[in-house]
Amino acid sequence: GLPAESLTVRVPAWATSAEIDVAMPREQWNVFTDFGVTVFDSTGQEVGTEPMNYAFGRQRIAVKKGMAGQPWTVELFPAFARAGVSQAWRATVRVRFLLEVAHPTGAVSDLSVVAGGRAVLPLPAAPVLALPDGFQPLFEVTTTPVGGGSAAVAAVRHEPAGATPP
Repeated sequence: GLPAESLTVRVPAWATSAEIDVAMPREQWNVFTDFGVTVFDSTGQEVGTEPMNYAFGRQRIAVKKGMAGQPWTVELFPAFARAGVSQAWRATVRVRFLLEVAHPTGAVSDLSVVAGGRAVLPLPAAPVLALPDGFQPLFEVTTTPVGGGSAAVAAVRHEPAGATPP
């Protein structure tokens, strides 16, 4: 098989947990018998390890004291189904660092949408957090219809290059 592919991210000081998502095309999944995802700290110790069982996998990791500011290396270990056969493959890796508890960033507001309609809900300014290079704030917007229940969606606030958030 091919050697592991890796990427390195730095753990922010405020993070208490992380989620590592790995996704690949479904048709590609069939060429593997196993696909391991392991996260190492700066000393080479395993922080988390989990095999993928499907074309999408998520690993949740608690950020322990002393990990803040340290690099983590995420390694992807493919194992091909056919002996002696290895081929190019692709996967998308998303790393999310999370706060211990959600922090509301805006006031609760009412929004009316007609059946089948759409409405734009502007995201509030991002909280002031030191983010690692390449990372952007992730918002979770929760809606509660008048009849009850709730739904949530995650959204990234993209800032144009060189722009300062409002």
